[in-house]
Amino acid sequence: MNKIVHLGVKPSISEGELQAYVDGQLTSDERRRVEAYLGKHLDDAERVNLYRKQNIGLHGLFDPISKDENLDEIPPEMAEVARQLNKEIRSSRPHRNRNLYYFAIMCVLLVAFVIILFLMH
Repeated sequence: MNKIVHLGVKPSISEGELQAYVDGQLTSDERRRVEAYLGKHLDDAERVNLYRKQNIGLHGLFDPISKDENLDEIPPEMAEVARQLNKEIRSSRPHRNRNLYYFAIMCVLLVAFVIILFLMH
């Protein structure tokens, strides 16, 4: 893994470990070690905080949301985009299902028509 470089000194925590920390993928011992590191390296602690906000924003943009879900934890611009995308996704689903329904009906009618033609000859 690539190590983070601070003024030419390699720290004991890698970028991958910081990412895993943000994603909640570390064991409790690894998490404590990263937290101790972040307590001494405030610039990385701030970067980890930004990673967390980015994760929240990405989830806000791409995870389905309910109407009563609170989006106050993410920047207002991202929350608004998440609401708009969610609205578009919800409104497009019935159309897709309706079109599939009409397609299925047309297929059944076509097959029935072919069977009737076959039986008439």
